[in-house]
Amino acid sequence: MVETIKYSFVLPAYKAKYLKEAIDSILNQTYTSFELIIVNDASPEGLDSIVSRYEDKRIQYYKNEHNIGGKDLVAQWNHCITYAKGKFLILASDDDVYSHEYLEKMDVVVEKYPEVNVFRPRVKRVDSNGKILHIEGFEGEHLSKVEYLYAWTNQWIGSGIPFYIFNREALMAIGGFVNYPLAWFSDDATILKLSDKGVVIYNKTLFTFRYSTENIS
Repeated sequence: MVETIKYSFVLPAYKAKYLKEAIDSILNQTYTSFELIIVNDASPEGLDSIVSRYEDKRIQYYKNEHNIGGKDLVAQWNHCITYAKGKFLILASDDDVYSHEYLEKMDVVVEKYPEVNVFRPRVKRVDSNGKILHIEGFEGEHLSKVEYLYAWTNQWIGSGIPFYIFNREALMAIGGFVNYPLAWFSDDATILKLSDKGVVIYNKTLFTFRYSTENIS
């Protein structure tokens, strides 16, 4: 009998600097049943040597023949998610960090709101040296599309793709992530397209978003 995969972490990889830390934060989840798909976007930074250190059956490793993200970042995202098999999808990044309880805690609200297609926790933002820049203080759980848009436009919650959990079938039904140049506002546009049944925010900081000079979007 083939095991049904509930969660797919999909990690488009190009930068080596923080990649091991990003992978470790995923593999060290207390909720252990998931797949991790790493897609090397024809990086010149020796990612093979990093990924090859892992002997974890949850990892699937793919390499693009040519670089996609340098010309069209969202096209790379949408290419990478075609490898996923889980009911829910997390588009990870090669420089951010998940709390070890991220998936365990988020699974609680995923189960609580089966009709919702988009979920996220509160987020901490740090600089390239790990210094804390901001911790979201917004507290909510189930927000309507209008309530979510109001919270976002008032900057009570920030933008970003990696900390969201998406219903994969719903995401694919809209053609994947909305493609804007340099991925600017692609995350927000995608979330709004999927939020007709609301957005769920788990009231705990479970993700560290890193700002650095190497960020593309």
